[in-house]
Amino acid sequence: MIIAFDGNVYTGKTTLIKELNEKMNCCVVPEYCEFITSDQLSDSESAVSRQRKYLLIEEKRSCLVNKDKTMLVDRSFISLAAHVWTLYKLGIADIRADFAHDLAKQAEKGTIIIPDALIHLCAPHSELKKRFEIGEKGPAAKNTHPSLMNCAYLQRIEEFNTHITTCFKPSITINTGGNKADVIKAVEQFIASGEKSCDKQYELIKSVCATLGF
Repeated sequence: MIIAFDGNVYTGKTTLIKELNEKMNCCVVPEYCEFITSDQLSDSESAVSRQRKYLLIEEKRSCLVNKDKTMLVDRSFISLAAHVWTLYKLGIADIRADFAHDLAKQAEKGTIIIPDALIHLCAPHSELKKRFEIGEKGPAAKNTHPSLMNCAYLQRIEEFNTHITTCFKPSITINTGGNKADVIKAVEQFIASGEKSCDKQYELIKSVCATLGF
């Protein structure tokens, strides 16, 4: 079973996956940034170029999938789509057509991870900003760009993920701003249900492209 964890930065995806893996002995697919170095990205490159690089990383990530084990995926292509949609909504760039085209090509090749179930993590914006301020000063700083903590950006990412989890089942939205033990318990119960989507590839990609406007 492939379970994807998506949501805004600092909602606790990586931390939660690590704790679940220690308890459940799952297989983990790291997030995109683990497969690309900072010198492979340029502030001056186009948004299309950058998203294309991330989509191509799916080829490497898809090789890590073990169908005999529970897979915990730290961000799926849904996070990429959410960013593309947010850029459009904020009037920064409209690369939806290019992204939808590249996504379809990846799907045809079978080199993209299609989750069986989705977990959307969220938290109050004030909590995310507090985690950002603490996290970026520590030894495990993510070098998160401050623009990703803008309230308008955070809101649009949440809107996209909320819409996808409404369209695609099984899925769940969990607020990580509360008690940590309760969050872990909620995720464990969701995973234990073992429910999988039928015809998942067609359904999920169709939902994502429709949300993007294609």
